[in-house]
Amino acid sequence: MNSLHHSDEYESFLRCLESRTINIVPSVLGGISDPVSSLTTVATTELFKLAGLLYLKRASRNFSGISPHIDKLVQRAYLFFDDLGTCNLTFPLLIVGCEARTDAQRMRILEYIERATTSSSLKSLHALRNIFQQMWVQNDLLWIMSSTT
Repeated sequence: MNSLHHSDEYESFLRCLESRTINIVPSVLGGISDPVSSLTTVATTELFKLAGLLYLKRASRNFSGISPHIDKLVQRAYLFFDDLGTCNLTFPLLIVGCEARTDAQRMRILEYIERATTSSSLKSLHALRNIFQQMWVQNDLLWIMSSTT
């Protein structure tokens, strides 16, 4: 790992970026009179915020362990996916899907993708499902190997 990842300047930058991400507010809410559109905008914005925060926690700090804070972010993301019903938001699906550890979480991600493919023909959604299935098999194999040693 690069020694800059441990510098005070880098940590300060990450805290600033995290704060800016947390404080994002949908700017279009003032002009929306339809409550359904307003809820969709809020849920979509929150999903992107949560995905950004998850990515920031994992990638910027090179963290691959278990974290109660990350688990809370993931659970919130599932609630917003449920609120949206159908969404083809590939980036949030990718980030949250990478955090799926249990069969129940994985099934939910696959259900979200399945719902999205019924309203969209995005090839990226089909590819995402395949990526998850391969990644989850690898994660399970790594877990089995680590628990037997």
